[in-house]
Amino acid sequence: MNQQYLGERGAENFGLAVFKYDKLVGELNGIETVCYSILSNNVQGFFLTIKDPRSEEEYIDLYLHHNFKTKKKVEIIDDTPYITVECKLEGRIYSIKGDTNYTEENLLSEISDEAARYIELQIYEYLYKTAKNYKTDISGFGDNALSNFTTIKEFENYNWENNYQNSFFKVNCDVCIESGYLITEI
Repeated sequence: MNQQYLGERGAENFGLAVFKYDKLVGELNGIETVCYSILSNNVQGFFLTIKDPRSEEEYIDLYLHHNFKTKKKVEIIDDTPYITVECKLEGRIYSIKGDTNYTEENLLSEISDEAARYIELQIYEYLYKTAKNYKTDISGFGDNALSNFTTIKEFENYNWENNYQNSFFKVNCDVCIESGYLITEI
């Protein structure tokens, strides 16, 4: 059985120990732990810093939360798992520059797109790390793969534990950012 340890308090979750059966096979850093939590539908909220889409030198701090369950789908094609992940996050701008109008709809859309691209990349890297380096399915895609088999015996004969490392991933993340202003312009 694949296991992981996730602290009960959010402040504890700066990393994650990854086990395959009873053997420690690796560790995840903070953003990888967030990815694990997003895929497990176990994240209430988190802070994220991204590049300002309108300035290479500036960064924007966001607070994101997960109000929608992440959808996971597994298809087996020619004995290879193809895994699709769809996540949806909402959030607010947490820190602002004094001279930028964060109520502007186009800017909010650009920030949302930048955040989505960043999270998609992080989830891809997390998935490939757990599949290729650690060779363990700590995100539980095996449960989703069961629907590709007519019996448990077929699934056992497929040997998900060994085939998971050959997976291909497609990640789509939708992020909707609202202004951090308490009072918006009318």
